[in-house]
Amino acid sequence: MSMLATEAARPQVSVVLPCLNEAGSVALVVREALEAIGAAGYTGEVVIGDNGSTDGSQAIAEAAGARVVHQPIRGYGAALAAGINAARGVIVVMADADNTYPFEFLGRLVAPVLADEVDMMIGARWSGATAHTMPFLHRFVGTPVLTWLVRRAGGPAGLTDSQSGFRAFRRDRLLDLHLRSTGMDYASEMFIVAGRQDWRIREIPAGYRERIGESKLDTLADGWRHLKTIVLLAPDLLATYPGAAAFLAGVLMLGFSFLNRGAFAIGSLGWLGSLLGPVFIIIGVQAVLAGVVIGVASPLRRHSRTERFLTDEEVLRSAAIGGLWLVGVALVLDLTLFLSWALRLGAPFVGLPLAGLAQAMLLIGLTLIWYGVIASILLAGSRRWGAGDAPSTADAVMPRRSADAVLPVPIDAWDSTASPAAGS
Repeated sequence: MSMLATEAARPQVSVVLPCLNEAGSVALVVREALEAIGAAGYTGEVVIGDNGSTDGSQAIAEAAGARVVHQPIRGYGAALAAGINAARGVIVVMADADNTYPFEFLGRLVAPVLADEVDMMIGARWSGATAHTMPFLHRFVGTPVLTWLVRRAGGPAGLTDSQSGFRAFRRDRLLDLHLRSTGMDYASEMFIVAGRQDWRIREIPAGYRERIGESKLDTLADGWRHLKTIVLLAPDLLATYPGAAAFLAGVLMLGFSFLNRGAFAIGSLGWLGSLLGPVFIIIGVQAVLAGVVIGVASPLRRHSRTERFLTDEEVLRSAAIGGLWLVGVALVLDLTLFLSWALRLGAPFVGLPLAGLAQAMLLIGLTLIWYGVIASILLAGSRRWGAGDAPSTADAVMPRRSADAVLPVPIDAWDSTASPAAGS
C-alpha cells in the first residue's frame, strides 16, 4: 500500500490533550474539538494523554467521545508524547484540556500543514492575554524571556510565543525529532530542535481564554526546567559565549590596571581592575569549559562541534600540560613578589595587578589540570566498559514510529521523576 493510500485510510486530524484532573472542563473541550474538526471538513479524533487523574477525567473524556491513553510518567511533555504516539491522524493538533485554547482556529492551523505549505502552525496567545487569562509574570517576563532564548538557541526567527501549547504538525515528522523532555520544557525543546532542522514554522493570533479548574503551572520550577533544557540544547548561548565575554572583560580590566601605574587607592578603578579582572578571567574560563562539557555530555544534544575537547586524548593531555605550565608560572610570580617583600626590595609598581594575574593563572591552571585528568579517566572508562552501548533515552520518552504503543515507564536519566504534571 502506498504512503498516500495509507494516509487516506487514517483520520486527517488528531487533537491531543494532556490531562491531569480536568473533570470540570475536559468534556467541554473534547466536544468543542470534535465539532471543530467536522466544521473544518476533516475526519478526526480526540486523544487524551492522561497523567494519572483521580477525579474521573478519564471516564468523562471517553463519554464525550475521546480516546484515553494512560501515561504513568508525570509531566506535561510525557502526557503529550503519549497522546501523540498513540494518535492515528496524519496531522496532530496539540492543545490543553482546560478550555484555554479556542478551537475555532483549528482549521486555520491544520490547512497549511496538510497542504505542505508549512511544517508547524502556532496559535499565539497574545490577542487573548489578559490579567484574567495569563499571570503578570508569565505575560511580561517569563514568556518573553523564554521566547527570546528559544529563538537564540535555534528556534524560528519570527517566533513571538514559545510557550503556546496550541500547535499543528505532521505526526510522523514530529516523531522524527525524538523529543526527550517530559515536563513543560517539552514546548521549548520542540521549537529548538525543529528550528535546527529548518522546519517552516508560522504563527497566527488565536487568542487565549481563562482556564477552567486549577492551574498546574509552577512559575519558578517550570521556568528553571525550561532554562535547563535550553542550556542542554544550546550551551553556547548561556555558557560558552558569556564565558568568553567574561574572559575578555577580565583581560581588559587587568590590562588597564597594568597601564595605570602607581599605588591604587582602595575602591579606585585600578584597584578594582586588579581584583575583579582575575575573577572575570577565572569565571570566563570555567564557563567556557562548562559549555564544552554540556555540549558533549548533554542527553538532548545530537551533535557537538566541541566533542573533540572531551574525546580526544591528545587534547586532554595538552589541557593538563598547559595547566601545569600556568601553575608553574603563577608560583614563580608569587615567589618573586614574596622575595621582593622579604628582601625589602620594594614591591614592583605593578605589584597588585601582578599578584592578581598570578592567582588567576594558578586557579585556571588547576582547573585545566583537573579537567584534563578527569575527562581522560571518564574517556578511558567509557571505552573499557562500553558505556556507548546503552540504549538511547530518546526512545524512552518518544518511541520511534510505533503505531499505537503507549509510552513505557523508563524516563530520561537527566530528568526528575517529580517533573511538573500535565496541563497548564
